[in-house]
Amino acid sequence: MGLDIQNAKFLSLCKSLGVDYGFTLTFGRQEVVISDLTKICPCNPSTLTDSIENDKYADSFLRSLGASKIDVCDASPYEGANIILDLNQPPPNSIEASYSCVIDLGTLEHVFHYPRALQTAMSCVAKNGHIIIATPANNLMGHGFYQLSPELFLHALSEENGFQIIL
Repeated sequence: MGLDIQNAKFLSLCKSLGVDYGFTLTFGRQEVVISDLTKICPCNPSTLTDSIENDKYADSFLRSLGASKIDVCDASPYEGANIILDLNQPPPNSIEASYSCVIDLGTLEHVFHYPRALQTAMSCVAKNGHIIIATPANNLMGHGFYQLSPELFLHALSEENGFQIIL
């Protein structure tokens, strides 16, 4: 899991489409795996160059997108997660409908009980919030427990479940 060039561009595009990153939850601590985030930073990069280039994790980049608070959910505190949760289990009530933006850049497919993990991610989104999922799809053998089809997201994130897909 990490912030690569494609995910960084995608998150920046989402910002331009109106995503509010104010109170963000990430599943897994997102490690920066590209060398120069300042080239795609949506704000004035000169104000963030040092913090973005020296940050092992994506926190500074998320702040450049407008995140004033970032929570990290993971199975252990190893990389500094502040919400310790086995995603095979239901989430605590304290995080439900709490976040303006929920981000999964490659964690949920590693959870054995994928439907429960996806339900948790969906339940954390506040009214009028956004969920951003960038996960490997079909034909990526040996990565995680599941190969996911776009059909899954079209059905799970449907209007009948309280979501609207923005293309």
